[in-house]
This record gives sequence, structure tokens and C-alpha cells, in this order.
Amino acid sequence: MNCECTGTPICLEAWVNVCNVGTLIGLEATQTGTWTMRLEFNGAWTYFGVEVEEGEEIAILTSLLNENYVHQLRVYNVTGGLVGCYKLKTYYSASASGAPVPPVAAGSWDWHTETFTVSGTDTITSNYFSGEISPEIWINNNNTDWEGEGIIHNPDDSELVFPYTLDGTYKISFQYRNLSV
Repeated sequence: MNCECTGTPICLEAWVNVCNVGTLIGLEATQTGTWTMRLEFNGAWTYFGVEVEEGEEIAILTSLLNENYVHQLRVYNVTGGLVGCYKLKTYYSASASGAPVPPVAAGSWDWHTETFTVSGTDTITSNYFSGEISPEIWINNNNTDWEGEGIIHNPDDSELVFPYTLDGTYKISFQYRNLSV
């Protein structure tokens, strides 16, 4: 993966609505698949992937963004090629309806967050697990390659099955393919 940024970064602006799980960043996907990104906040970098469809505006997890901040953002396409280096200026919306909502067209990717309180089980069930989900999920704000961690996605039963017993409260954010409007 080429991560060299040369020249002046391109400026992007994003209106952040804390009521939306995903935030549009003003960048259109030129390929369908998993794009990876490196996002800086206060000197610390987060590396993550998002699912995109060619021609759609990219949306990232809102909780990664800080209010009224200029993040450094490096974006890589599905083959790992550097798409560009950006300065992403975020503006927090003063109201729940003041920022654009990511599209929810049939067949596109959308963001969802759900909190589960469980005890003594290895399974979490949600209607949002009934279709395709992104390779990365965020469990209590930590990005996780669910397959690499041994988590099984069973869309027929709308569940995630963990390789260990769950006990507590888990906030899970992920992208899912919106199969219907």
C-alpha cells in the first residue's frame, strides 16, 4: 500500500449529525468494494475499511469524527492504491435534521449501530444481520475484522456467533447492504 502524500492535500467538508451513524464525506467512490482509510484525530491515526458502491458518495462512521476539527485523511481504493490525501473539515450540525443523511437506496451500503445487553451467550441477533455486512464491525468503538476474530455471520438466522461467551453490554456499529427501501 502506497501511503506517501505529496503536495497540497485536497480539502473536503462534512456536516456531522450525531443522530446519524454514518457521515457523508463529499468523496465519490470510483470502484465497488472495500476502500481503506487512515484518519487522524489529535495526532492519533485510525485505520479502517468501508464498503462502497461505484458512483455513490462515501460515508464513514460518525463516531470517528470530532466536532469542528480538521482531520487528515488518506483514502485507498479496493486494490490498495492511494486515491488521495485530504484535509477533512467537520462541522457539527446544531439540529438532528441539519446534516445530510447517507443514502439508503436498495442495494447500497448503510450504517447501523445497535446496543446489546447479553449474559452467558455467544450469539447476538438483529434484523440487520439478515443480509450482507461489512468485513469490519466496530465493537465498543474498536474496529474488528469479524471473520479474522472467528465470529460467524449467520444471515439465515440474523445473528453473529462469537467464539467466546458474551457477558455485558456491547455497542456494535457496522455497514449492511440495504436490500430493500
